[in-house]
Amino acid sequence: MRATQGATARATAPDRRSDANAPQLLRNQMDATYFSCETLSWELNNRLNGDGTLRVYFDVNTIGLSIKLRSMYESLVLGDSLCLGDDAEQLMWRHCFAQFFDPISRKAAKIRPQHIRTAMEMLHVASNYYFGLIRKLAKLGSAEVAETVLSTPVALRWNNPKYEPRDAFVVEMVYRMYMHMGDIVRYRNVICPTVVYRAYPTAEKLYQYALSLKREDSAPFSRLGMLCSSVGRPIEAACYHLQGSRAKIQPDVSAQYFTLLLTENERHYYLATEKRRADNQREAEVNISEMFIYSSLRIVRYLWSATGKSQYCQLPAMVKENIRLLNGCFVQLQKRRFPGFVYRDINSDAILSLVAMQMALIELLEANGSEKRSIAEHWLLSVFRLVVQVMVHIVSDMYSRIPLPKGFKSTCELTNASAAPAAQSASLGGRKGGVSQPLATSQKVKKQVENGGHHDLAKETCIVVLRKLKALRHLTWMKVVKVICNWLQLHPDKLRKMSPDSWAQFALLANMLPTELELTDLYSCDKRLRKTVGRLFFTPLSEWAQEISLPEDVCTFDIIRQPLHQKISDKSMDDTSMCFLRICCLHKYAREFVRLNFTELKYDNWTMKYVAPSCSDDGSAKAPIKGLESVPENASVSDEPLKRRVSPYVHLDSCCRPTNFLIVDALSFCDKLAIMKELAHSNEFTIVICVSVLDQLREWKAGMQSAAKAISWIEYEWAHSNRALMIRTGDNCSEKWEGETSDPTMELVLMFGFLTFNPPYEVHQAILLTEFSRDSAEFKNIYTQAENKNVEEIDVRNLGEFYAQWTSKSTGVH
Repeated sequence: MRATQGATARATAPDRRSDANAPQLLRNQMDATYFSCETLSWELNNRLNGDGTLRVYFDVNTIGLSIKLRSMYESLVLGDSLCLGDDAEQLMWRHCFAQFFDPISRKAAKIRPQHIRTAMEMLHVASNYYFGLIRKLAKLGSAEVAETVLSTPVALRWNNPKYEPRDAFVVEMVYRMYMHMGDIVRYRNVICPTVVYRAYPTAEKLYQYALSLKREDSAPFSRLGMLCSSVGRPIEAACYHLQGSRAKIQPDVSAQYFTLLLTENERHYYLATEKRRADNQREAEVNISEMFIYSSLRIVRYLWSATGKSQYCQLPAMVKENIRLLNGCFVQLQKRRFPGFVYRDINSDAILSLVAMQMALIELLEANGSEKRSIAEHWLLSVFRLVVQVMVHIVSDMYSRIPLPKGFKSTCELTNASAAPAAQSASLGGRKGGVSQPLATSQKVKKQVENGGHHDLAKETCIVVLRKLKALRHLTWMKVVKVICNWLQLHPDKLRKMSPDSWAQFALLANMLPTELELTDLYSCDKRLRKTVGRLFFTPLSEWAQEISLPEDVCTFDIIRQPLHQKISDKSMDDTSMCFLRICCLHKYAREFVRLNFTELKYDNWTMKYVAPSCSDDGSAKAPIKGLESVPENASVSDEPLKRRVSPYVHLDSCCRPTNFLIVDALSFCDKLAIMKELAHSNEFTIVICVSVLDQLREWKAGMQSAAKAISWIEYEWAHSNRALMIRTGDNCSEKWEGETSDPTMELVLMFGFLTFNPPYEVHQAILLTEFSRDSAEFKNIYTQAENKNVEEIDVRNLGEFYAQWTSKSTGVH
């Protein structure tokens, strides 16, 4: 009995020896798993390399072996974080993913459609797997690190936290996995090129997540640069490579990519220059955006590299040509042939990346004591002047479309009598005078009400201000102005080089934005806005400081180094709230410029308006302010026929599609492509291209160079969403062109009837243009077909005669 009780006691007692050996047992288990992974990886490599064909990559047994190896590596990553986890993660990516996707992407053109679908499914599974693994890894670290890796706030780039060893392992692993997921999206682009533009934002977001976790590594910058190059965004690609060359870890890799990109751009520049000289001047406007990109990167190359004295002397002329090209792009942008405030590849993101490169080059040249710094500064200020000018035009156009209530009075009219003396007393004391501590907006409004002040805006006034704010939220060019102003207020010595015309344009733009009082009252009236920016806004704006990082601040952090210390995320912010903060920033920077006496920029406290140096006290300009001018005739991008004609439809809404529709046949594109380009660029016509015309041009392009040029131009314009082109088949067009047996003009006739009797848009006039002469049998046959199809009053004209009549009418020559 006692023996039995002793045995039971010994069995239930804790085994101290086993507890002491638990770490060693776990160590032995991890080592055994690692050796098993090496055996399985060797077997998988032999299986993939033995057959020599791609069929083995899609075999069920091969995929099953990969999944088994992946689960074993995962157990090492999660169970042995301080020893084998780092190597296991690298080997898992190499053997289970990259070893599959590299050969498939290289031979994607030779893979069968069913294998393409299988490969896309494998990539989708791999992406979801890494998302799940990130959630598992987040549980290994502390609660703070778990929140960090799952949200990846941009504020991590401003903060440089120090982690414990286990937390540092979690951050490093999640950083790599975001990089892998970005690579997976790029594999999808290569295997299935049709998704390249749709997948680009996803890959960019994943690489940005990785960059937030480890910003001292150049690898995310290099991947982002290669991604931008793959979708035809060379300026953004160059900006990322330049930022990667300034990183702490492997900057030479990004510097090499940057040098190769600039060298390749130099070759494209010379080829485009020769082509422009050989082509007709009428086609020069088509290449203006491409020439601006080539010219910009060429200047960057000369500023970046060590150049000789002869090349240094060429820089001022190169900058002058570049500004002329940008001015031409902005002139075309105002015609609104493309959706949004863009012109082809020239958008706010491209100019923002160019500005970031200019700032980085100025800082680098200043550190090296180079004389080229003054040229770079002049280039940046010239770009700033043009962007402000185009902003003034766009904002004025947007405000003209905002409906105003009856009896509406502006904020200044309602509040000048009581607000001006208080504002004047607050501003006379400079930064420290007038207001000891900035009041919160709710406290300010409450205090004004208690004192019997009349500072509350009417409800209609708040509605109008909110409508302005919602209109300005779509104006992405405000990001460029904000970034440059932020840099200028940190480098006030550069403001001495700004011309009076630049100050006049900047003052005009600042006066067009909602005033401080309008922003304050809107904040107090709009509950949604107050909830979003409640902890970020206070008055007066002269004492206000930006705390949250806006999207445009991220790409220029390494240059501006703005101390944003908050933990607030901008992911929950809508565009209206971010636009509200941008306007606050611009008013803040303008007040900073007013404090600098040498700028001669003033602020009228009574009218709440900024007064430029060349303006009178009442804000009216002494001399007319220069607006956006057309490209000079002696410029390489001049287009004389377009320049001397004045469009009779300038009074129409420039944002909508032109209401004069031209239905054109295939011969007109082949023989009169220059005329078709001019009609499309005039902003007066919508060129309707039927599917049968495209099929006919593709049939001819193999043996007809003019058809190949026409197809290339149509595809380029359509890819850039030119509003002047409409490619579609009418709902009534049942007959399609199927070779020589069918009549290709039938669909043109049916399209005319479709636009005349059942128009999808507002149609002012529809004309069918053909290359056939009036006396030809083909021309008369069009009327016969229209009569047979009950298309009444069809308007058919010869393209040459129509063009001659249009040019004489536009130039006033009769």
